[in-house]
Amino acid sequence: MLRFSLASHAMVRALGGIALGGLAASPAAADPAIVEQWVARAAESAVIDLTVDDIGHDPQADRTTVTGLSIELSLDEMARVVGAMVGASEDAETGPAGAVTYRLRFPAISFDGLAAEGGYLSADAVEADVLLVDAEIDVGDADIGPTSAIYEGLSITDLRWAQWPEVSAHHDRPASQFLPPLRALTDVSFARMSINQVIARSAIPDRDGEVVQRIDGIGLSDAAGGDIGRLTVEAYAMSAPDEESGEPVAVAAGPISATDYNYGTMIDVMFGDTNTDDYATAVGAFSVADMRVSAPGDGLSLRIDAIAANDIGVRTPQTDILSYLDALIVAGRADPDFEPEAEALIRFVGAIYGAFRLGEFEVSGIVFDTDDEASGLLAAYGLRDLSAAGLGSAYLRGLDVRGKDGEHIRYDQFEVNEIGFPALEALIALGMASEDGEPPAELVLAALPTLGRIINAGVRVRVPEQDTDFALDGSVFEMSDHIGPIPTRLALTVDRLRVNVADLEPQMREAIAGLGYDQLVLSADMLARWEAATSDVHLEAAAELAEGGRLALEGLIGGVPRLIFEKPDQTAAMALLGATFKRLDARFDDASIVERGIALAAAEQDESPEAIRAQLSAIVPVMLAELGDAELAARATAAIGQLVDNGTPVALSIGAPSPVPLVALGMSMRSNPASIVDALEIDVTNPQ
Repeated sequence: MLRFSLASHAMVRALGGIALGGLAASPAAADPAIVEQWVARAAESAVIDLTVDDIGHDPQADRTTVTGLSIELSLDEMARVVGAMVGASEDAETGPAGAVTYRLRFPAISFDGLAAEGGYLSADAVEADVLLVDAEIDVGDADIGPTSAIYEGLSITDLRWAQWPEVSAHHDRPASQFLPPLRALTDVSFARMSINQVIARSAIPDRDGEVVQRIDGIGLSDAAGGDIGRLTVEAYAMSAPDEESGEPVAVAAGPISATDYNYGTMIDVMFGDTNTDDYATAVGAFSVADMRVSAPGDGLSLRIDAIAANDIGVRTPQTDILSYLDALIVAGRADPDFEPEAEALIRFVGAIYGAFRLGEFEVSGIVFDTDDEASGLLAAYGLRDLSAAGLGSAYLRGLDVRGKDGEHIRYDQFEVNEIGFPALEALIALGMASEDGEPPAELVLAALPTLGRIINAGVRVRVPEQDTDFALDGSVFEMSDHIGPIPTRLALTVDRLRVNVADLEPQMREAIAGLGYDQLVLSADMLARWEAATSDVHLEAAAELAEGGRLALEGLIGGVPRLIFEKPDQTAAMALLGATFKRLDARFDDASIVERGIALAAAEQDESPEAIRAQLSAIVPVMLAELGDAELAARATAAIGQLVDNGTPVALSIGAPSPVPLVALGMSMRSNPASIVDALEIDVTNPQ
C-alpha cells in the first residue's frame, strides 16, 4: 500500500500538476486563464499532450470547471534510462529499449479558487466524479501488461503544488536530469484528499487473465511539501489467476493506515540538498489489518490479523547515487561491453541499503491451512532496529503447526538479539582479497558479524513416520564483551531437553534403555569468561539428568592475554604455551544413576549388586596407584565408597599453589604422573 501512496502523488500532479501545473502559468494568473495557458503551452512539450473539451467559470462561486480533460504523458526517455540501468537490449540508433505512457481523462473536474503565484498553483477545493487512467510500461526486457483504473469520488481541499519545471534532455546527466521534475512532483500540499473507490485492471503478459484491484475509502490528510501526515484505506482487495494452475487467487485487507509518510523528505535526503548523518523520518508508522489470502486451486487459506512497521528512517547515502548512475549509463552507452567496477558497484548498493533503518516490523495473528498437508498458526514474527550497523532482534513467537499425518511442531519462542554487521569497507576488502586466493585471516576476522543472544523456548517436534519426538523447555546462548568480532564471554543454558530413548542410535539406545530410561530429560549450564584485569579465564559447567544425577565443574585458567582475542590467528599457539592451570573443582550428586548402573552391571555379569559395589570400591586405589600418594588413594576410595553404597555426593578439588603451565602439566601426566601430586593440591571428599 506504500506503492499506492506514491501513486497518489502522481494523481495529485495529474489534477493540475503533472501536465497542468507543469506548464507554467503567468504570475498571479487566476481561474480559466490558467487552464488556457496550460493548453497553449502543452503544444510545446515533448512529454505532455493535453486537450480539453470545454473550460467554464462561475465568477460568483469562483469555480473553474474543465470538461473532457485528457492528459497523455510520454516518459520514454526515463524508461530508456531505467532500461540502461537494468541491462536492457539496445538498438544501434536509439539505445536501450523503453517506453512509458500514462493517459488520464477527467470527464469533468472543478477547481474552486484556482490561482497561480510565486512558482506554485493552488486551489481551495478540487472535485471530480471520475478519473480514468491507462498505463503502458515497457522498461528493459520486462513488459508490464497494460493497466487501466477508475478513480471515483475525488475531493481535495487546500491544494497547493509546484509548477512543473522545463524538462530537456541532458545526455551527460541521463539520471540526474530527472531530479528537478521528481522534486516538483513531491512538492504538493493539501489539507485533505479523499477518493471513494479505485478499481484497477492489469493484463498479464504472455498468458490469459488479469489482475484486478479494488481500493475503497481512501483518505490522505495534512500533506506538506510531499510529506503526508496520515493515510487511510478502508478496504483493499485483489484477485488474479495463479501463475501455474490458472486458478483464482484472492487477497483482501483493511483497514490500512500510515502516519508521517514523508515522501518529500525521502527525495530531499536521498538526492537533494539535505545532507545528514542522522536518520530523518521516512515513515512514522504503517499498518495493515485483517489480511486474508485464498488460493482454492492450491488448497491454501491464510489469515493475518495485522502487519505493522514503525520508525522507518532515511539518511544521506555515502555515495552520490545520481552521479554514479549518470557515469554508469554514459559509460555503457559509449561502450556496449562496459562492465562496472565491482568495488564501486558494491559501494553503490551498500550506500542505498545503508541509507535506511527500520525501527520495528511485525506480522501477527497468522492462521493458515493447506488442506491436505498442514494447518497451523503463528502468533507473531518480526524485526527490530535494523540498519547498516546491525539488527537489534529478529523473533518468532507462538508457532504451532500440525500435519495431516500426525506431525506436530510447536515453537513458543525463537529470538536472535544484538547482531552487529561488519563495516562495508571490511566486506569489500575481503571480497577483493578472495579473488586472488585465500584471504588473510585478519581480513576474514574484520568481516565477521557479532551475535549477542539466541533464545529458544517451548520447542516440540513430533514426526511419527520417522519415530522422532523431542522437546525443549528453553535454551539461551549468549556472547558478549566482544573484542573485535571475538566474544570474551560465552554462556549457554539448556532447560529440560527431552529425548525419547527409542529415537536414539541403536547402540546408544540399547545402553541407555538398559539403565531403565524411556526418556532422557537433560539440563545444562555453561559459562566461559575472560577477566581483563587478571588475564584469567573462568570456566563453569553443569549438566543434570532427571532421575539420574548432576555433575558440576568450575575451573580457572591463567595467562590468557588480550592479544589472543585481538589477533587470534597470530597468537593462538603462543597463548597455549603461556596458559597456566590454577584450579579445578568438580562435584557429582547422584539421583539414581549409580544404582541403575550397578543393577545393569550385576545383571550383565550375573553378580549381586553388593559384589559390583565391592568391585567399584576396589578399583579406585588401583587407578590412583600411579600417583604414589597412599593417603589420597585412601580418601578417594572412602569417598567413592560412600557414593556407591549410600548415594552420598562426591567432590574433587585440584588447586595449584602457584600457576602451572598447561603444556608442562600435560607432559607430566604422560611421563611422570607422580609429579602431579607435588605440583598440585588434590583432594576427594563427600561434601554435605
